[in-house]
Amino acid sequence: MRWQNPLRCRVWHVNAWPWSSHRFLAMQLTSVTLNFQKLPHQNFCAVAGHLMTVPAACTPERYFLFQAQEQADSLCKNPGELLTIFENGWSLLTTNFVSSKTSKHIYKMATLQAIKYSRGKLLVLDQLRLPHENHYDEVSTAEEAFDCIRSMRVRGAPAIAIVAALAHAVELHNGDCTATEPEEVIAHIEKRLDYLKESRPTAVDLSNAITLLKLATRAANLEGLAHPEAKEAILNTYIQTAEEILAKDLHNNTSIGSHGAAWLQQQYNASSEKPISVLTHCNTGSLATSGHGTALGIIRTLHSEGLLKHAYCTETRPYNQGSRLTSFELVFEGIPSTLITDSMAGALFNLHRERMNIGAVIVGADRVVRNGDTANKIGTYQLAVLARHHGVKFVVAAPTTSIDLETENGSAIEIEERKREELTQISGAIVNEDGTVDTSKTARVAIADQRIGVWNPAFDVTPHELIDAIVTERGTVVKGADGKFDFSQVLPERLASVAARQL
Repeated sequence: MRWQNPLRCRVWHVNAWPWSSHRFLAMQLTSVTLNFQKLPHQNFCAVAGHLMTVPAACTPERYFLFQAQEQADSLCKNPGELLTIFENGWSLLTTNFVSSKTSKHIYKMATLQAIKYSRGKLLVLDQLRLPHENHYDEVSTAEEAFDCIRSMRVRGAPAIAIVAALAHAVELHNGDCTATEPEEVIAHIEKRLDYLKESRPTAVDLSNAITLLKLATRAANLEGLAHPEAKEAILNTYIQTAEEILAKDLHNNTSIGSHGAAWLQQQYNASSEKPISVLTHCNTGSLATSGHGTALGIIRTLHSEGLLKHAYCTETRPYNQGSRLTSFELVFEGIPSTLITDSMAGALFNLHRERMNIGAVIVGADRVVRNGDTANKIGTYQLAVLARHHGVKFVVAAPTTSIDLETENGSAIEIEERKREELTQISGAIVNEDGTVDTSKTARVAIADQRIGVWNPAFDVTPHELIDAIVTERGTVVKGADGKFDFSQVLPERLASVAARQL
């Protein structure tokens, strides 16, 4: 293993390689970065959010080189100790893996990175250039983050929240805040966060992250500290909390993948001899999150466990997140997959459901409200209607950060409307006469009469009646006998807090 400075924590995987293979190699970096040079020893573990080590007893087909540890700071007092724990974890993983006769997979994680972060520097993949070009924008201010989010160079509810939180962390680390009094420092932070909140109003992850960051900043321990030290404590608390949001998202995504795959396997008694096919909409993979993905994370897990026959993805007009991004991820991962237009889903279910054993539509969520109504990329609602008609399960994959218990039903969700040109124009790389793609040249072309009126909502709301399961990192929530979703098992504290305020 080769260690660099700053040390990057890596997640490693093997995808069904023979036991005798020597291809037991590192694949891709996670979005977690530990920079020991810039962090005080008592806080360095928090860069990753939680120190992650392999458990002493690995379970078949569930190997993680890193597993979240709630008491990271208490485990390590210096970088050398963390390095030792990491190396011991790696040694334990390889020993258990090689000796196991039943396991063939380690979870694939963060194979693509939408976000690259080290303290003081944030790089965001420009997803408008995909799949033909990988270009990262350096984002160092809240204004740059706002433009990156609004222009959809970064998209996906978890990724939006992460970019907003980390962009302001970079600002603060680089001296953006000139205030000295603690209350002035906090006011500066909250003003910048309120500005970022307006970049994409529908996705609740962003507002939830901002609420968390505000609470953490106001709770910073300032006892006995003079103004310079108090300011530093506030800034460190903010930065540490923002970095924890990044690390926690990756852990949540792998848990969602595990819970969702297990639920679907149970519903269809799926096995390697009887795998299921699924359809997904928009992009919910590594490019929309810190890694692994939500809905696409479930598909990844199904594939890694030999339970997936085929994955279908819609092109997801008008921004083509499915054709540009999801198809790119599926091909990159080697997952058997087919791209269809949004209008082909009904025909797919009607003609191929039985032959391909199509068992589920799996989508992400920008906001899930208390009764289970779900806001997601435009086109999700019609897929739910088609799925119900054809007897196909409709599954929403969402971290608990996407659940909004304050809003009772979907009628209260603010739906963002976007500019008309997204429907009437399109950009892309130039296709040469011989069919090859010239990624060095792009063009924007009109695909409709530019005088036509346009209605372009970015999202629609799927009623909870059409949803069979909502998969979170804490478990799968299904409707009770009364036809309603009960989030008390996955969010008991938040639900109780909302109920108390409404009394």
